[in-house]
Amino acid sequence: PPAAAPPATPPAGAPAGPAITPPAGQKASALGKGLSVKVVSLAAGSISGVATIPAAVARRLGIPATIGTGRITAARAGQKLTMKIKLGKKARRKLKKLRGVKVTVRVTQGGKRSSVTFVLR
Repeated sequence: PPAAAPPATPPAGAPAGPAITPPAGQKASALGKGLSVKVVSLAAGSISGVATIPAAVARRLGIPATIGTGRITAARAGQKLTMKIKLGKKARRKLKKLRGVKVTVRVTQGGKRSSVTFVLR
């Protein structure tokens, strides 16, 4: 029998997923307008994002751990975009007065995923 081909791995230095820049000093009180995250696309196509908080914090607040989602379309590879992640109504209301909560934003494009974590001020 023929030998199985090794799994395809990206070349050294290739990005694991779209590059993400977290919002600088995101204030909890400003979440009503959503969460803006800068993304650099890997290729043309759709990029989706999900914002989450730790499950223990979500349970304490009585909201889901996934607090918001967003989607944007890139026209070409390497394009710099700003993705607006829209928060759910309940999450927006509960998080408005909180500070110090870790928020993780996970961005996916074409099966490749990147994430970044920051703290609400």
